[in-house]
Amino acid sequence: MTNDRGGAFSRLPPKPDHPGLEVEVLERWERDGTFDRLRELNRNGPTWSFIDGPVTANKVLGVHTAWGRTLKDVFQRYKALGGFNQRYQNGFDCQGLWIEVGVERELGLNSKREIESYGLAEFARKCRDKVVWSARELTRGCKRLGQWMDWGNDYFTFSDTNIEYIWRFLKLIHERGWLYTGNRSTEWCPRCGTSMSQHELSQGDVYRDKTDPSIYVRLPLRERAGESLVIWTTTPWTLPANVAAAVKPDAEYILREDGTWVARARYPHARAVKTVLGSELVGLTYQGPFDHLPPAARDHHRVIPWDEVSLEEGTGIVHIAPGAGTEDFELAKVHDLPVLVPVDEAGRFYDDYGWLHGLGTVESADQIVADLADRGRLEAAEEIVHRYPHCWRCQTPLIFRVVDDWFIAVDELRPRLLEANAAVTWTPDYMGKRMDDWLRNMGDWNISRRRYFGLPLPLYPCSCGHLNVIGSKRELEERAAGGLDQLEELHRPWIDAVTIRCEACGEEVHRIPEVGDVWLDAGIVPFSTLGWQNPAWIKGGYATGASKGLSNADLPDHAYWETWFPADWVSEMREQVRLWFYSQLFMSVALTGMAPFREVLGYEKMLDEDGH
Repeated sequence: MTNDRGGAFSRLPPKPDHPGLEVEVLERWERDGTFDRLRELNRNGPTWSFIDGPVTANKVLGVHTAWGRTLKDVFQRYKALGGFNQRYQNGFDCQGLWIEVGVERELGLNSKREIESYGLAEFARKCRDKVVWSARELTRGCKRLGQWMDWGNDYFTFSDTNIEYIWRFLKLIHERGWLYTGNRSTEWCPRCGTSMSQHELSQGDVYRDKTDPSIYVRLPLRERAGESLVIWTTTPWTLPANVAAAVKPDAEYILREDGTWVARARYPHARAVKTVLGSELVGLTYQGPFDHLPPAARDHHRVIPWDEVSLEEGTGIVHIAPGAGTEDFELAKVHDLPVLVPVDEAGRFYDDYGWLHGLGTVESADQIVADLADRGRLEAAEEIVHRYPHCWRCQTPLIFRVVDDWFIAVDELRPRLLEANAAVTWTPDYMGKRMDDWLRNMGDWNISRRRYFGLPLPLYPCSCGHLNVIGSKRELEERAAGGLDQLEELHRPWIDAVTIRCEACGEEVHRIPEVGDVWLDAGIVPFSTLGWQNPAWIKGGYATGASKGLSNADLPDHAYWETWFPADWVSEMREQVRLWFYSQLFMSVALTGMAPFREVLGYEKMLDEDGH
């Protein structure tokens, strides 16, 4: 409307132009240097420390990220109104499958073999390019959102400095005797060709509905002509790796008129020719489902006891394949069972599995079912819709494989983690209880991944039996036997070419090819960005390696760390209880004996109209 006394006010539009008004505010802040003036005004005020959880640099700003950034900005602005001095450092997560999978898709690559043919050096550069593009887009989006941060002094987790801090942590873990290589059955992504850790599997979108075969298979008993056990499975590809059948010792089992043994609880209305306890079946041997294939454990198929056999599904007799299941693998240790691993890292059958060789776990199902039917071993074949784990990045259904991975033992640290978490104020309270539950039940931390663009694990095992663990770039340079001249940054393939001398025997030793779990990258941030135990401030000292030229971030000295650690407040989505919050807590308690944050705000994930 127009002012009648001289027109001092412009006529307002029928509808407010909200985007236009926002741009006007942003332009005014920029023109007046409002944020810089605010920081200067509060520079001598009391400190309020906030550590930004690094946003994954593989995308543009999504609604869920914008929601989290809004909460962070509101809290920082509120504290600024109270005169608090703050750091305002933004962070980007830059390594691992998050980045690799997107680059693979852009390049049209679909396997590790194709990545290696493309070339690891060029692949690493493409991954860095992806981070550079995304960091620019995310910064643009956050600025448009109105978020005040110290843009340009961001931390990038693929910096050599961040990597060196993790190396230091791992060397300390090794010195305490907590680092070990373990042979165990683990969840495995056949497309990405690597194992998964417990906290990766805890993410909300890992388990989803999947339709699978549901088949019932006869296993003829060797000692009793005309009698068979009936087992049930939804993973036909595991049947060639079968070595045992498990029964519940105190449950009743019946022999039906057709000569098949099943649990009475699963078939309460079936006519029983004979009834026994499961313990009476233990020790019987049977013909395996695929004894005609060369790797079959023909002399080892037997019935074993297992108290955890479910009477809620299947037949009450459980198919045991230690090479393709975590519980099965543990049972193999107890009962001295052979372990058959039928598929390679791409989820394809090895050559010695005859007509199955080269087939994947999914495509082999129909052929396995057909073969069982042709030999009269198929009792029934149906389909089932059930919750099944998928790779959190490429959405491929996971399988189980027995592999050698590197782990950090947690039992000795567990009581201290629980004690540290008790000192943290969680909002809402139930998220703190979730953390307690996780800390009480978590297994050892699987830290190794068979991938490419990630934290290079600084582990150099020697044939003499000694494990060499490098704790810094300086130590690497001092102990190097060759390859330093081509070391562009602490990433593959350049780091792979650097060999060292074994400190025990003096022989030349190569680094293991594995890279580290991405949560090591983010978990070390309260130490690497604040200059823990760094004797002197280094200008631009954080922006090293792959992050050189992307940021002006300094590496502060230890006095700075003492001022800003622990964080007064951190905030992320609920799923980060078992991810970033956990990795921070774990690494901080290991290094300092205390939690890296005083207060935590957790919130639920926000999705857009398309569910993304």
